[in-house]
Amino acid sequence: MAGNTKVRPRPAKPAQSQEKPARQAGEEVSGKAAKPSQLPVAFAYFLTLLISLVVFGFIGFYIINRFVMKEEQEPETSVVTDVPMAKDRFSVVYVQADEQNVMQHALLVRFIPDEGKIRMIPVPAELVCDDNGAAVQLKDVYSEKGVSAVRNLLEDVYGVEIDKYMTVTNGAFDGIVDYVGGITHTPTENMFYSDPLTGEELACKKGEKITLIHNQLRMYLNYPNFSAGKMENLKVQADLMEDFINDAFMQIEMLENNMDTLFNMVYNSSDTNMTKNEYISGKKGLLYIMKNYKNPCEALTPVGKWEDGSFTVSGSFPDEVKRFLEME
Repeated sequence: MAGNTKVRPRPAKPAQSQEKPARQAGEEVSGKAAKPSQLPVAFAYFLTLLISLVVFGFIGFYIINRFVMKEEQEPETSVVTDVPMAKDRFSVVYVQADEQNVMQHALLVRFIPDEGKIRMIPVPAELVCDDNGAAVQLKDVYSEKGVSAVRNLLEDVYGVEIDKYMTVTNGAFDGIVDYVGGITHTPTENMFYSDPLTGEELACKKGEKITLIHNQLRMYLNYPNFSAGKMENLKVQADLMEDFINDAFMQIEMLENNMDTLFNMVYNSSDTNMTKNEYISGKKGLLYIMKNYKNPCEALTPVGKWEDGSFTVSGSFPDEVKRFLEME
């Protein structure tokens, strides 16, 4: 019946037992779920691209430099030392004087760089010259008029032109010997000498090889008591100075690095007509000889006669000097 009809109540929907989690501060509100970040992928891509550019750029530069630009580059050339000519030849007389400025001996040297030669002739201090009609010894001329007069008279004796003159003190000579390192020699006789002025001593034993260093080489060259007499002095001076110069020129690096020092060692205490600019010009020829020739030095022993402590050259020797020095 209509009046008695009962209306059953609908069951209520169950209440939601869970709530959505609260958003973190700063989180954007979106209708869709948030996507993961793309930053790591972008960075990896950029790094890969950068490395590729560097690698391919290097390869491209190498190819262009190696094959394309090579024809445009100048070919490599080696530095060639200037070759001397005949006009670069010159001659010097070196007068060795002791601390009292007494002439000991002299050395006439001819530099021939265009042929790789150094020629030298020992000159005794007792060489007899004609000085305005008077027979005089070179050492007396040096004492009275100096080294320039010695040069002039030596030109007359040998009939050659001598461009330059230089004095060499004992100290300068010893310093040069120390730089080069001396020379090994075997004496042919027992030798002992004590210089009364300086107190320097020289003692050598026959057949015993020695190294002549510092003042020993100088004293050996000027030894006053060879058993063969003064002629032996000239022979010893020729032989030892030839060996000394050749040994020095074998020490290329040492000589090249110290040539200016050696020159100044002599120049600063020397009476000379050589300028430093002339030395620099001549130095080029010496370096050329040193770097291109072995044993360039050759010495000639004077020929003549010793009498009463004076030396007179033989009549034919001046012609031999001209040929030897290539000054004919």
